[in-house]
Amino acid sequence: MEFNVSLAQINSECGNVEKNLEKMCGLIETAASSDAKLVVFPEMSLCGYMVMDGKDFETFYRCVQQPDSYPVRKIASTASELGIHVVFGAPMENPARRGVIHNSAVLVEPSGKIHVYNKLHLPTGRYGEGTFFEHMYCKPGDSLKLCSTSLGKIGLQVCRDFAFPEAARAYCYAGADLIINISAAPHTSKPFFDMVLPVRAFENAAYLVYVNAAGEQRGVNFFGHSRIIDPLGRTLTECKTGEEDFKTGTINLEHERKTRMKNPILKDMLPFKLYTELTEKLKEETTNT
Repeated sequence: MEFNVSLAQINSECGNVEKNLEKMCGLIETAASSDAKLVVFPEMSLCGYMVMDGKDFETFYRCVQQPDSYPVRKIASTASELGIHVVFGAPMENPARRGVIHNSAVLVEPSGKIHVYNKLHLPTGRYGEGTFFEHMYCKPGDSLKLCSTSLGKIGLQVCRDFAFPEAARAYCYAGADLIINISAAPHTSKPFFDMVLPVRAFENAAYLVYVNAAGEQRGVNFFGHSRIIDPLGRTLTECKTGEEDFKTGTINLEHERKTRMKNPILKDMLPFKLYTELTEKLKEETTNT
């Protein structure tokens, strides 16, 4: 299977869901006119990442969404009308625990089906040259989300999740054809992403779609440079650095299949539980020496 993916590298206006929604729906139409079957927006694209600035809480609370909220329904109806899959970021309320908010990646299928993944790893405090406040606003998720779609099985991540190889490997071990990471990463984090993203694709012999915010929000500059990386770790399509951009590239799952035959990482991998058992045995041996 081969299909086009659009990278919608935007800068959202903090707290202005209506304006951001209008921009996103326009770009969904642009993606569909480019014959894309999937369009991906950055982390917290519906409200702007810096609504979590550690100072302003009321704006964040006003931006919280539910699956039946108007902005989510509007994106779903647009996706349905145009026959395209859409991934975007938003603060989503947990339907089982009202009042508990997550930093979420939302995948909407043309059928209207909505998948929600809640970010597992929430940076809070000082990380390198950047300071983050996510735990002050959101609760970490407690599970991964592998979405079965007409395009294949898609594993969802949000930004810092990429730093933990176990998450991407779990997706691919479970059958993921594609990993999507939506992000709001500042310029100070760019060297880390540039180094690690190709490795995540290569070590799992999987396509990786990374879409980052670009531009300035409340004094923080996001580096953009969204990209599509193939199963050999090669960048196929990439957006500009530091400014809004929109690019469309192609994913070929037959290429992924052949790559996994020639680079049989998943075949050679042991079951997850064996690595845990080996770790415990190693710890026991170390303790006894």
